[in-house]
Amino acid sequence: MATYCEIREVSDMADLEAWAEAHAAQIVRNGQTLGGCVIYSATCGSLTLVCVPRRRPVGRSGPQALAIKTGELDR
Repeated sequence: MATYCEIREVSDMADLEAWAEAHAAQIVRNGQTLGGCVIYSATCGSLTLVCVPRRRPVGRSGPQALAIKTGELDR
């Protein structure tokens, strides 16, 4: 069975940046998770490393965001 691509998650951006620099790979922002965390990746050959830093969600946060997500703002 052939391997077409391999995707691994790293724990933090420092690990992703170090790997990308060592492999001359560019770090790309791929969007965000449903929870609002930004997704970054770097690819070299058939290996892609992914990092989802959990400390800085994108978009709204706080009580109003929770109300919007749960639909309670309309009540």
